Amino acid sequence: MDLLRATVNDFKMYNLKEELEISNDVYEDLSLMLKKILKTERVSARQMEILRRHFEESVIHQEHTMAELREERRELKNDAALLEGCLIEFMDVIFNLKQMVSLEQSTITMQILDTLTQEIARVAVKCGIQETAQIGEYFDADVQEVVGVKTIEGDEGDGRILDILEMGYKRGTRLIKNAKIQVGRKGR
Repeated sequence: MDLLRATVNDFKMYNLKEELEISNDVYEDLSLMLKKILKTERVSARQMEILRRHFEESVIHQEHTMAELREERRELKNDAALLEGCLIEFMDVIFNLKQMVSLEQSTITMQILDTLTQEIARVAVKCGIQETAQIGEYFDADVQEVVGVKTIEGDEGDGRILDILEMGYKRGTRLIKNAKIQVGRKGR
């Protein structure tokens, strides 16, 4: 009888019709049997078997649904990581193009790339992706990697970013890619 009470309590915890997506007929059968059990504490072996079978079917259905949800969540995480990677690669391409064009001093091409860069940056911000380096900012070892040091005159550029060789990115607090930078060091 304790097992029966536990089963009844398990059924009480669920709104069977909606949570476990069972048919109205099954729901009505279960409801009538549960009412009888709660009133008389007597149930036939046949009714108990029907109740047990419906309960097992409901649990199996729920486990299957949960497995499907876990699989969908895993696929969404993979898709998000793939899209994030593609966006970063695209941003790298634009950054490298800007670097090449700036060497040629082509004003029109530079304006086009600046506009393109601004639009991509707008999309990246919507996705929560941020650049991790700006020329003139102080070096930050958590998100940047120094690949070159240039001696400078005065204190103004000491420890500051002078050039960005590869842009770095982060999403929230998670680092995606370190920026590769050149920093200034005060001459002796």
